[in-house]
Amino acid sequence: MPSPSPRVLPAALLVVVLAAACGGGDLPTVDAAVAEELAGRADVLAGQLEAGDACGARRTAGGLVTVTSEARDAGTVPDVIASEVIATTRDLVRDVSCEAEPEPEPDPAPPPEEDDDPQRGERGKSDQGKDGEGKGRDDDKGGDKEDDKDDD
Repeated sequence: MPSPSPRVLPAALLVVVLAAACGGGDLPTVDAAVAEELAGRADVLAGQLEAGDACGARRTAGGLVTVTSEARDAGTVPDVIASEVIATTRDLVRDVSCEAEPEPEPDPAPPPEEDDDPQRGERGKSDQGKDGEGKGRDDDKGGDKEDDKDDD
């Protein structure tokens, strides 16, 4: 069985500290629900570090520090425990490098609609003017198509 990563041990100890803070012993106590939430986050952090998910670990660590600070400010986590959780969490991810994934390429612009194609000329436009009268292509030639054929 492989030995645990050096980073997982402090995370596991973090979980133990939080669990012990729920009551008993000489440590100040933490509300059980708050301790459970912090321990759960520490457990997720340990799993991410073990799996090599540096970016996930950094996000989880940031959330753990924020929630712990807020709990300390609200008086639900004693200073001594909050300080230990925050320091341990920061130590865990201090040397973890997260390479940001490249931004996805934007979707290509959709092809222009057929009526907007400038190379098609007048073919896509209506042959009717404003008054509804047709403006046929032969209007400025002065004759009918039938008459043009007779000239041959």
